[in-house]
Order: sequence, then structure tokens, then C-alpha cells
Amino acid sequence: MLESVLCGRRLGKVLANTARSRIGNGVIQVVERGNSLPAAQLAALRELLWQAGGPVREDLALRDALRTCTKLARIGWQATLAKTLLHAMRLRRHSLGAHHRCDRVCVA
Repeated sequence: MLESVLCGRRLGKVLANTARSRIGNGVIQVVERGNSLPAAQLAALRELLWQAGGPVREDLALRDALRTCTKLARIGWQATLAKTLLHAMRLRRHSLGAHHRCDRVCVA
């Protein structure tokens, strides 16, 4: 996820300074992000994503985080993006790379 943040910021800066044009036969769609979350809620969202979507994941935590993000999505675009990520995390039920699903076998 950290790579996504870094590369997303870099890409955002490049796109912000790039003239919008049509290249080839592709279709370009510009989407407005909307409002940002206030600083305190953004910090809480970061913590929520780390706890639920960090290296060790469990379905109940992902579900609860998804519910929280659904409420926050009315306020800021970051929560809308987080909802999409959490939904994808819930769909991947197996461990992959450094990400481990501990459903039903996690020992606290």
C-alpha cells in the first residue's frame, strides 16, 4: 500500500501539470475527487486501513473497516478509495506475498 501512496502522489503531480488531450483511439475520463476528509478523520482512516488491511488480515476486521469507510465516504474521497481497496481485500481470501489472511487460524 505504501508503494501505491508514493506512486499515486507522483502520478497526481504529473497529471496535474499535463494538458488533457486524447491520444490514439482511447477514451479519457476525468473524475473530480470531491472533498477531502478533515485531518483528524484522515489520520483515523490511515490507522483503520493499517489495522484492518495491513500485512495480517482477517475478514471481520475488513468488514468492520468497510462499514466505517462507507459512512466516511459521504465526507471525503479518501474513504471512497479505501472502500474499494477494502472490498478487494475481502474478496482475496488466500494469503499472497507479505499479506496473510488469518481467518479461523489466527492465534492472539
